[in-house]
Amino acid sequence: MKDQTDKFAMAWIGEVVRLDIPLRSVVNLRRVAGELRALALRLDALSRNPNDPKHVLFEASMVARRTQKNLRSIRKPGRPHKM
Repeated sequence: MKDQTDKFAMAWIGEVVRLDIPLRSVVNLRRVAGELRALALRLDALSRNPNDPKHVLFEASMVARRTQKNLRSIRKPGRPHKM
């Protein structure tokens, strides 16, 4: 089954979300793994959603961007967050 999405919707949603995996410390690998597990579970659930493909892809894009933001916030132990 081919998804029926128009060019405007795809341009607005975006085709790719890149995730940078921080390999700053062994301690934070568990947090990274948890974020990636949560993303994988949500994308799996969305892929089974019978709603409009535009809605599903928009939701997937937002979930991926939220994960991207969470991964960027992972720092070395004891290092303060940048403001």
